[in-house]
Amino acid sequence: MQGPSDVWALIITNGTIIEFSVEVYVDGDRARRESERWASALSDIVHQTIERPFEGRWEVGGFDVRLVKCTVDSFNQDDEWWVGTHWTADGYPDPEALLLPGRSAARDWVLVQPGELTLMSFDDGREAVSAAYGVGDLESFSVAHLAKVVSTGRTRPTDVTYDVEITGTFVQLINAQVFGPPGLSREAIDALIEQNWAELSAESHVLLESSWELDDFRESKAGSD
Repeated sequence: MQGPSDVWALIITNGTIIEFSVEVYVDGDRARRESERWASALSDIVHQTIERPFEGRWEVGGFDVRLVKCTVDSFNQDDEWWVGTHWTADGYPDPEALLLPGRSAARDWVLVQPGELTLMSFDDGREAVSAAYGVGDLESFSVAHLAKVVSTGRTRPTDVTYDVEITGTFVQLINAQVFGPPGLSREAIDALIEQNWAELSAESHVLLESSWELDDFRESKAGSD
């Protein structure tokens, strides 16, 4: 029986607004590389330096790149996944990222009343579901975004060796010299080139064009073990 799975949610926020599509990664190393890439791209856009206050957080101007490790009972990358975030009345995310299996689960989670706060509004969008809660001056809201699973976690098959037979054709410009008596005809020059072809063709020349054609191939037995 498959046990719990760890995945990583990558969320980019500006204040409490999620600015870009939420991404989910199966491989933690790749998730960190992509987080660094996002931070670098945002740094170029807003002309601000990257701050790294703690692991899993990159701050660029008003943007926060958040990488959150999530644990689920079972993860199938081909399923539809949503990522939920609840913003408290103080403007802090709690939870910062919660992986939700499908739109129905996302909608149910968003509609869970946080404490004594009552439902003020609800938006059931195509790629985001959100609800605002408030009482008096307190206001919080929950939002779930359809996630883009960008890392498969699958390893590619080990490469094998192929033995190939190729016919190559190369057109070269040869600038050379041949020696003979004065007044030779074209036919006589052709004869001199033929006599000296081995030496003339062995020198370095200017490659004008090349082409190839695969004649045969076979998978090497030694490389397929």
